Amino acid sequence: MITMAGNTVYVQGNYVDVHDNEVVNLSIEKATVKLQDDAEVTEIEEQDPPKQVENKTETPDDTPEVPNYFAPQKNISVFLCQDWFDEVSSNKKKYTRKWRVGLMEALLESEYKDGIAEDWLQEGKRSQLKCAIVGILIDAKVLKGSFRSVAVKLGVDDLKSASLARYMSKAKNLPYYEWLKAFAES
Repeated sequence: MITMAGNTVYVQGNYVDVHDNEVVNLSIEKATVKLQDDAEVTEIEEQDPPKQVENKTETPDDTPEVPNYFAPQKNISVFLCQDWFDEVSSNKKKYTRKWRVGLMEALLESEYKDGIAEDWLQEGKRSQLKCAIVGILIDAKVLKGSFRSVAVKLGVDDLKSASLARYMSKAKNLPYYEWLKAFAES
């Protein structure tokens, strides 16, 4: 915090606010602030000025949003590496944790990665996505048991396990069903 000409200047990282203790007079995001020893602001370079919209500051969105492939890959890998998987695995020596992580890496590098990343953005679809992958692994004989018996192993109540089993059964309708099944079987 710096005081300059009766105003208070707050600097935090790349964010600068100049206040006169009543209103924000200047708000700069992504700025360079250079100070002299007597704490006077000598230069402020504005980089990428923010847009002012109804008293809210928004940064310009010049670059297209890059889909997040890491989050679904990591979270589904963690899900597949839990103890329940070993309990229903058809071959524990073949379908190791390393294999499961590799499966998800390959899926999130495939042509289906954008659709999976989009589904992952919708919190309501995350469980459906996980269960669909489990359903495909059941169909590929990586996991043994029915959709319902595997859903119960996930440690949820009967009502929820019925929903999870339903999500598993709908995996056949997904665009990456054949790709993932073939990958798992090979």
